[in-house]
Amino acid sequence: MKKLLIALCLLPLAVMGQEIKFDTQDYKSVGVYDRWEHSPFRTGELAGNCEVVDNPDLTNNPNKKVLGFQRSRLASNIFGARIDLKKPIALGPSGKVVHVLINRPMEGRVMLVGLGKRRDRAGQSQEVEQFWIKSTTPVPAGQWADAVFPIKRAEGVDIYSLVVVPHAESPHEMKEDALVYIDDINIHLTNAPRITLLKTEGTAKKKAHSEFVSVTEANRNGMVTAADGTTLNNHKVAYGKPFKVKMVPAPGFTYGDFTITHGDQTESLKKTDIAKDGTYTIPAKWMDGNVTIGITDMKKKASDILLAISWRELANNYFHKSSSWLYHKMDGIDGNGGKGGFTPDEAEQLRGALVDLSNRIRRVADPV
Repeated sequence: MKKLLIALCLLPLAVMGQEIKFDTQDYKSVGVYDRWEHSPFRTGELAGNCEVVDNPDLTNNPNKKVLGFQRSRLASNIFGARIDLKKPIALGPSGKVVHVLINRPMEGRVMLVGLGKRRDRAGQSQEVEQFWIKSTTPVPAGQWADAVFPIKRAEGVDIYSLVVVPHAESPHEMKEDALVYIDDINIHLTNAPRITLLKTEGTAKKKAHSEFVSVTEANRNGMVTAADGTTLNNHKVAYGKPFKVKMVPAPGFTYGDFTITHGDQTESLKKTDIAKDGTYTIPAKWMDGNVTIGITDMKKKASDILLAISWRELANNYFHKSSSWLYHKMDGIDGNGGKGGFTPDEAEQLRGALVDLSNRIRRVADPV
């Protein structure tokens, strides 16, 4: 009877939404993905372990086959199981909600990354990170739980791969690799979790905090650094001490609203909270767990001229590059889908190109 109730609980989403299970191959392929561009899993030094295996725990999940994933301590905090989709997910004005069943041996934040492309960018790679979102539901250790990821509206974007990050925390605190199980990915419109968590006995002991916390930034079209310019990728900072960071938007962009996640708490802040020099000091009370900084509203200053300029001609004439190269640079990515915006020299070259183009237009507009 218990298994029957679980099946009925899962049925409404399965009928109404796109679903990926591992009992049957509802996907194109599986593998691993690391956001860190120098990761051994991106350079080819390591292959990673991700494959379909027997379900080790049928409680709350009766499916016989699931996806097994090895969370490596040699990877970054944004390291996960990559599922390439048979049918891309078309994002639209209403947004979507992705549900993922996860069974893991550790605590920590859970994240979902979407890889895809914009339909209006003919040369854009399908490997571009289009969203990062953390689960809005708890995913405790030692049992199946339904991680829920509400994706905001994003018109004109197709997602070709999903990356489930079951442990979005610093790997430096891991003593050994961990085996995580993933199953029943469902794309739907409801935020309600599909299964009820099992009650855990006893009272958890309060963990003694470490001497340091890890600070990471997760942004496109720019980055966040320490005030001295240090890159924030699992950067170690003193626990319980204020920490100043600086917003560094990519050329053609300006920063906007942002979030700071510390431990399992997320703080939402406004652009007006940022100082005129682009810095913000994270309060000491928020330096109580691993910190992730995300800019939620990076505005494109060039948005009002995107359709008025032939970016293909600008790329060819001023950079001797393709339009896809320029679009990638404007999106803050490199040819492999990683972070790689304009270099200082390229940014100055772009500024000069736009100034030259504006002068040419002004000459045409001037009276004869």
